[in-house]
Order: sequence, then C-alpha cells, then structure tokens
Amino acid sequence: MRHQRRVGLKPLESARPIRLLHVTTVPATFVFLRGQLKFMQSQGFEVHVMSAGGHEMDEFAQSEGVVAHAIPMARQITPLRDLRTLFRMVRTFRSLRPDIVHASTPKGGLLGTIAGRIAGVPVVVYHVRGLPYTAAIGFQGRLLRLTERVACSLAHQVLCVSHSVQTQLVEDRLVRDTKTVVLASGSSNGVDAANRFNADNVSTDVRRSIRAQVGLPTGAPVIGFVGRLVGDKGVGDLARAFQSIALSHPDAHLLLVGGWESRDPVPPQIRANLE
Repeated sequence: MRHQRRVGLKPLESARPIRLLHVTTVPATFVFLRGQLKFMQSQGFEVHVMSAGGHEMDEFAQSEGVVAHAIPMARQITPLRDLRTLFRMVRTFRSLRPDIVHASTPKGGLLGTIAGRIAGVPVVVYHVRGLPYTAAIGFQGRLLRLTERVACSLAHQVLCVSHSVQTQLVEDRLVRDTKTVVLASGSSNGVDAANRFNADNVSTDVRRSIRAQVGLPTGAPVIGFVGRLVGDKGVGDLARAFQSIALSHPDAHLLLVGGWESRDPVPPQIRANLE
C-alpha cells in the first residue's frame, strides 16, 4: 500500500499479534472475506469481525475461526440509532484496541472510520465496494455523497474494488488519487479462476442438469447476474441492455440470482418485465 510511512504500525507491547478488525453493516458482506481471514491468521494476525448480529455472522466467525462482535446497524439512514451504534463502536474499539480497522459498506464504512479515529486506532482503512450515491437523487444523493467524503477523509487508506470506482471517486473530488489504491486488477477477494470458476471443471452432465432445473435450453447463450436486485446494482440498465440483445439473439436468456429489496427498489415496470 501507499503511505506506509504515514500509517505504519508502532511496535506492539509484549509482541502481541497485530489485531485486525473488519467492520461491515450486515454480515452478508463477509462473504467477500471468505478464506482471507484464515490466511491473515496464518500470517500471525489476530482477526475480529464486527457487524449486525445474527446466525449468519456467528456461522461465518466459526467457519473462519475469528472473534465476532455484534453491533446493531441498519442500512437505512437512522440518525439517532446511528449515534447509539457509534457510541457502542467507540466503546468496543477502546476495549478491544485493534491495530487496524478495515471498514466497508456505506454505513459500516462511515461509522467504522469515525469510531476508529475517535478511538485512536493506528491504521483505519476504508474499502469502497460500490458507490450508491451515483444512483440516488435529491437530498439522499447529497447525503450519501457527504458520507462517502467523510469516510474517505477519515481513512488513512482508501481501497477501491475496481479502477472505475477509483476514477469516479477522484473525479467527484471525494478523495485524493494519492490516497486510493486498487489491489491487483480489482475485486474484493480475488477470483478463483483456476478451480471454483473454471468451466473445464464442470462436467457436461452437471451443466445440462443445472440448465434443466432453471429452464434453460441446451446450447442457448446465457447472461448471468448475481447480487441484490436493487436500483444501484444496475438492474435497470441490465434489463434494457438485454432487450437490445434479444432483438439480434432471440435464443439468449437472462438469468438473475438474487432477491428483490424494498430499499432502492427496481422500478415496477422493469421488475414486471423481468418477472
């Protein structure tokens, strides 16, 4: 990373392991860290995670062998609840004394960077995995832009999930280019193209079986989407693009894997067309 001179860790008392704390709004985001936490522990780190509680976080913490800290957080803008959450986070940070806080997602990133600075955490990293303000309008759009600016300004280092996200942040003057970095070619945790996502490792029989389960004809070209079915994920753009593709490729199919959400919903007509 850049800025190692400014954000380097001081020698730790009694040579205890470097304590790393990951903060997200909801535990579902921890899927982007799967396998990474075990690796960090193998390198001598003591790893903790913090998010809204629930069985999903408990299962993840158990599978990765890390310590979980449940803090009530909501994706929605809830000023009073957010202040209470911030107070609890600061109190936990001061008790836990992490050496590095790695905060991501809009709410977790904002509160995590604020709490990290208040608690005097030596290294605060903000990981930008998306830019919801670009799809919001009016007051909500201005507020989301402001929270992004605050999180970026408080972090010692801003990690961007892609070069396009990095470019957008810099062009919108929410962060200095010298403060941002894109690891490798992007992605939150890399892509296992050699094993898990290698099509050569999937037999023809399995492919045919899966296509039959979801009603896809053998040999038909498929465009896939995996994620939350909301506006800021570009579902509307995807639907319009597929309509254009279908005109020249009538045998093409669009496969959506995800759930509809009431927060930032897809416009009703687009949802009806997709369904």
